[in-house]
Amino acid sequence: MTSFSRIGIGAACAVALLVLLDALLVPELSTGARFWYGTLNRVTLYALGAIAAGLAAGKFGWWTEHVGRAWALFCVEFLLLLVNYVLRRAAPDAQLALNASLVVANLAQIAAYWLMARTLTAAGLDYYGSRAKKVLIIAAALAVAVLLCYSSLTTEWQSIQAGDVRPGRLVSVLSDIITFVLIAPLLLTTFTLRGGRLFWIFGFLAISVFGWMVNQAGTSIGLFLGGGEEAGRVVRFAGVAVASLFNAAAAATQWLAADRAMKESHAGE
Repeated sequence: MTSFSRIGIGAACAVALLVLLDALLVPELSTGARFWYGTLNRVTLYALGAIAAGLAAGKFGWWTEHVGRAWALFCVEFLLLLVNYVLRRAAPDAQLALNASLVVANLAQIAAYWLMARTLTAAGLDYYGSRAKKVLIIAAALAVAVLLCYSSLTTEWQSIQAGDVRPGRLVSVLSDIITFVLIAPLLLTTFTLRGGRLFWIFGFLAISVFGWMVNQAGTSIGLFLGGGEEAGRVVRFAGVAVASLFNAAAAATQWLAADRAMKESHAGE
């Protein structure tokens, strides 16, 4: 078992533990205790995502290198998600700040994934397989993304028709779809590099985007499972946990791979 696979297993175990505790513990808590428990969990997850991305960005000089810029944008994304969540808890009427932080966070996410996609091109790698296979993969990714986000898309469309435009939430839904469609074809290439750091980084990032889409579809999934509103809450939290922890896993993989490469370079001098 490689160090990279251990990172993934650790992220998966952490998700399972957090979701299990959330499902079993929260219903037994008082209203006040639920508020603070939920706040602590979300703040911790967003902070962990920001810190891990920041460490990876720092390894590449933040904005001076291509990969560093991608991780710097991921760091910005999670920092703004943290700010947005704190604002929602502390100042729910601050609509301008809420919408601005959410829109910029999602734009940072799209830009970060675009830069990560360009990493393969910069390395001389292109999408693996024929054009028809590439189109098929993109179409399948789009179908999965729309299916998972269908409820949120419908809600936002109905709000727009009613004259109640919520730019933050709309951009959030579209961002999840765009980033999943963007990264899914890349996995076709990285699967040819199974075992390498690129495979693990892009694999963890794809799981992270999938987590955001599960968060978007949390209410619908909860109803489908027959658990009602409480099940929807647990599913939404599970999506956030998956998204945050697997993005952190990708950042840790990037940091570890870069650290090893630097040590090997110095050893060969």
